[in-house]
Amino acid sequence: MGFDSDQEIFDECLKEKPDVIGLSTDSIGYQSGLTLLNKLRGLPFEPRIIVGGVHPSIDPEKTLKETGADLVVMCEGEYTLLEIMERLSSQSSYEDVTGIAFIKNGKFVINQARPFIKELDELPWPDRSLANYQRYLDARPDMPFIYPTMVVMTNRGCKGNCIYCQPVVRNMYGKRMRYRSVDNVISEIAELRSRYDFKSILFNDDDLLFNGKEWLYDFCNKMELHFANLKWACYSRIDQIDDKMARKMSKAGCYAIAFGVESGSQKILNYMRKGYRVEQVSDVFDICRKYGIISTANLMVGTPGDSRDTIKNTANMLIKAKPDLVRVSITTPTPGSDLQKLMLAEDRINLKNLSDYDRWAFYPIRLDGFSKQDMRWAIKRLMGIYYRSLIARLVIPWRAYNSWYFLKRLLLRYLNMARRPKLMLSDIYFYMTYYWQRRGR
Repeated sequence: MGFDSDQEIFDECLKEKPDVIGLSTDSIGYQSGLTLLNKLRGLPFEPRIIVGGVHPSIDPEKTLKETGADLVVMCEGEYTLLEIMERLSSQSSYEDVTGIAFIKNGKFVINQARPFIKELDELPWPDRSLANYQRYLDARPDMPFIYPTMVVMTNRGCKGNCIYCQPVVRNMYGKRMRYRSVDNVISEIAELRSRYDFKSILFNDDDLLFNGKEWLYDFCNKMELHFANLKWACYSRIDQIDDKMARKMSKAGCYAIAFGVESGSQKILNYMRKGYRVEQVSDVFDICRKYGIISTANLMVGTPGDSRDTIKNTANMLIKAKPDLVRVSITTPTPGSDLQKLMLAEDRINLKNLSDYDRWAFYPIRLDGFSKQDMRWAIKRLMGIYYRSLIARLVIPWRAYNSWYFLKRLLLRYLNMARRPKLMLSDIYFYMTYYWQRRGR
């Protein structure tokens, strides 16, 4: 399907008259989800409403009261939702299904948690045709991903213990990493290649390298064997990659890795529970450069403990590491995270609406010794360093030569967009103005 507005969803429901409407949402999209559900209450029939996803799983009781939904599916929903639909089809009660919460006679009921799925290979691949997936392929992917990009996921869970994510991720997906077999992933890619026209794949896992070296080497061997000309990108942590892995990944088609660097201050990294040393950052970016892999440094400002000195540390790290791309977001106390609990206890949270938890709401945490003006200065300082470095790559011949692997991918991105000039121009404008538009938000 694929919809551009709530009205389109309403019209489709009016046409199809579904018995059940399902909505999955995180905390950022929760407010929009409420708006949609309020609109759907205007339908001339009464479908059952089922909500799930990260945010409803964090607080199912509040979600039920605010949405008026019939039930919440908590954590992994594949088998839970299947069982619910089978019960509804046979007109039997679903109230004893594991992994759900609901309101009965005015009282909140939460059933026993459903065990996590042990073997991800037993799940069928997503049927992208149901969502008119070509519309997603036609959308502008984030820099530096080659257009058009297909999205695939290989694992569930996260080994990290970052203060702004945990224990949300562990509660949602369990403490143990689970990943699909290499053959299962390769088979899905083959099926996608037969149905869709795309130039690259983004493995949208929290960290593809969490699957382990044995899995990764087997995967790279089979990508090189079956899809020698297909490029791919992924996310990772600074402490997960080494020279041998990068060489193997590059040979198998990996052209970009985005790293959660967060800060160049060891003090801030320790507070975030990142588990690595600042000194490792420049080594990893040097390795990526060596094998022609575009490296992105994702940074965060406004963390408790941040000051102009810690931002200067991050600036110095950027100058030394020379990442190909830099993104700066604002440290946000994700609902259910240890960071949110700490900030609530200290009455430091400025956010009023869940839609503000998008990592760009300005000054979400009241900090000692780090004002709104300091945050504006921090973003301007860090992005200024990056922009000056980027301009140097474009105008200084030897810098351009050493960065050819990066510039080549940017050129390919826009060559592929050439058949859609409006998309290409909007993409260029977006990245020219992205950070400056948000500095004063």
